[in-house]
Amino acid sequence: MVEVRAVALDHEFVVEAPEPLAHILEASLAPIAVASSEARGAERIGIRRDGDEGWVMRLDGVDSRPTPPGRLVAGLLEHINRRAAESVVRGVPLHAAAVAHPDGGVIALAGSSGSGKSTLGAAAVRAGWGFVAEEVTAVSAGDREVRPYHRPIGLRAGGAAAVGIPIPDAEWFDEVYPWPVPVEARRNGGALLGIAMVERTDGDCDAVDVPPARALAELVEHTVVPTHDRIVQVFRALDRLVRVVPVVRLSAGAPSSTIEVLDELSRTWNA
Repeated sequence: MVEVRAVALDHEFVVEAPEPLAHILEASLAPIAVASSEARGAERIGIRRDGDEGWVMRLDGVDSRPTPPGRLVAGLLEHINRRAAESVVRGVPLHAAAVAHPDGGVIALAGSSGSGKSTLGAAAVRAGWGFVAEEVTAVSAGDREVRPYHRPIGLRAGGAAAVGIPIPDAEWFDEVYPWPVPVEARRNGGALLGIAMVERTDGDCDAVDVPPARALAELVEHTVVPTHDRIVQVFRALDRLVRVVPVVRLSAGAPSSTIEVLDELSRTWNA
């Protein structure tokens, strides 16, 4: 068994897994990995093979049902995201990717699972934008600073093909491929320029302004509330945020065309 230690925002965890999975996790989680001495008191996640039934992940002392390799990797990434969002003590944990424009400033790409925000984030990185966060974008409502969260970008087969990222031929990536963004493309946060609520479209790419009250109502659905007792706190922080940063509804089509729309938005918001 091999231990892989990492930090997701303020949540430290250790994954104990056998080869070849441990090697795959080491490569995928390298951007958020830490030395063993830094992970004291971390959550421990155990993974083992259950005969011919599949793979089992042990969380909080409870074993999951045996699952295929691809579902196991996808489930582990989902768990890490939840823990990362729960660890945010101050600010707003948006269910969003975040990319930095070459001229400065960060755009959060919010949306439900399957909306294409991760594909768009990967496309932006491939087009020269900086990578700030994946799946959980933690924003301070006061100074609008976005914290870096360099978890690998989770790409499904269609999204990876659309942005030209090859997926290794392995059963571990049947559901999602955790693409580790190259170190030179990573950025350590920055000021939030605006929020784009991403929706897939087969038509033309477009961005439509969303008034603050409407933005608040819709972004509540894309905000991860860590605990029940923090609902009011997070809601108030989100309310402050949408009053100081623009929010648009982004109809996302072909990645290249959508990046052009994002570029135009960024230049307008940076002016």
